[in-house]
Amino acid sequence: MLNRAGETTRAQISLDEIRIIAGLFQLRTVTRAHAYNRGSARFPKVIIETEDKVQFLLKRRIGTPANLARVRLSHEVQLELARKGFPTAPLMRSAADATWILDEGCLYEMFAFIEGDRFRRSTWEARESGTMLLRLHRTLQEWHPSTPSPDHFGYHNSKSVASSWDILARKILEVNPQATKSKLERIIEILRTQYNDAATAAESVLQASATYGHRSILHGDFHPGNILFGAGTPVVMLDFDSTRVDRTIFDIANAALQFSIPSMSQKSVSHWDATLNVQLIESFLSGYGLSTEIELNAEECGALSSLMIEATIAETIPRIALSGSWEGRSGIEILRFIALRSDWILSQRERLTKLFQQCMGHES
Repeated sequence: MLNRAGETTRAQISLDEIRIIAGLFQLRTVTRAHAYNRGSARFPKVIIETEDKVQFLLKRRIGTPANLARVRLSHEVQLELARKGFPTAPLMRSAADATWILDEGCLYEMFAFIEGDRFRRSTWEARESGTMLLRLHRTLQEWHPSTPSPDHFGYHNSKSVASSWDILARKILEVNPQATKSKLERIIEILRTQYNDAATAAESVLQASATYGHRSILHGDFHPGNILFGAGTPVVMLDFDSTRVDRTIFDIANAALQFSIPSMSQKSVSHWDATLNVQLIESFLSGYGLSTEIELNAEECGALSSLMIEATIAETIPRIALSGSWEGRSGIEILRFIALRSDWILSQRERLTKLFQQCMGHES
């Protein structure tokens, strides 16, 4: 099965492994378990049900020092949020009172599994999601984790994007040898230029406001798939794997993009809508702009569209560079599509900047 990263082989957690790790997390006898095929195929997840009908989510990743550092920070943030009443999935503890287990080179996390509705693209949900992100930043703004923030790994000036350009054509041609190499290289060069121009424009704005730009503990991957809704209202925030301390606008720009993407999973790529729903962007930003406690300055607002272009391209390029495709779809078709979306965002630069400034209280 392909996951959204285009990987063809999904790692599995064995039943024996589940029983051992469940025992270390002090769970009751496991009666059922099934794969939860979301996220990276390299880091599998399993939903576990115990004899008392309680469900948990088990996550496994490679126990590298980098992964352990990310888990340490992620868990420290989630525990602080839970202490302050912010809705997250509860972390389970081992007999040693740890919230993760390192065993035979693998790193395991266990969460209470929570049911909920998914995003239905309503303006109300978008607005409430903006308010939820604001609440996250506001809840943690006076708190400082003891775990160091990892090295920058966000979508802005991404190292993984930079290292992907030169291998993209080869990877796509391995999967689709009928593709015309010259056309493929042309679209890759268009995307490279779009990304580099956007990164340069964003960096210029961010450097100009560096002395008074707002920083927060970020979620790092705030999108509709990482929220559970109830009666149209966000009730739980999930997946803090990418949390870090960075510019607040990085969270906002990526979320404004993610919450405004039209539905397209059931259509061929040629029929996907390359535009974004500006009404949902406005709703999300207005929800975030409800508080004066998080003050983004007017100059920072000018980076919004450039960051949205970076996020659009960074979400796809490294993943296509891994396998040459995206969810079984042609890599070159996806590249053409994201180039069109990036062009559309650029065409809306003034509109989006003005909208962002208005929502942040900088323009009437």
